[in-house]
Amino acid sequence: MTQSAAELPSPAKWRSLSRPEFERRYAADPHIKKAAAQLSTPTLHRDPFDRMLICQTLQNGLVIATVDAAIRAYSVSII
Repeated sequence: MTQSAAELPSPAKWRSLSRPEFERRYAADPHIKKAAAQLSTPTLHRDPFDRMLICQTLQNGLVIATVDAAIRAYSVSII
């Protein structure tokens, strides 16, 4: 199921749904699933782009090459 940007639910809407209701409505869409995972990632790092990289690393079992000490606060593999 793919939705246009106009049809995507807001983050506030995602948070208001119970987990079973969220999964029933939206979890089949990989874009929404990844966005929801990013929203649930703790904000230990202030840079939203870095948080996106952290989330993708956690979801896909990747390794980040960085010297950014704030990224070490997350349980990601770092080179």
